[in-house]
Amino acid sequence: MSHVRSLATSILKHGSILLPIILERKDDKYVVIDGFHRLAALDLIKSTHQDKEIVVRVKLSINK
Repeated sequence: MSHVRSLATSILKHGSILLPIILERKDDKYVVIDGFHRLAALDLIKSTHQDKEIVVRVKLSINK
């Protein structure tokens, strides 16, 4: 949890996430491949700082 809090602090300070969160599409669902801690940090920010705007890049991989 301390890692997630430090990521949230960094995101709030810089206003963005530099590394993309990587998703893979499987059937009609999206599965997180990389970025679990970043998503948890964003969730923490959302619950405590509703007024903040954060920029997130997502990389999508389609599994055929």
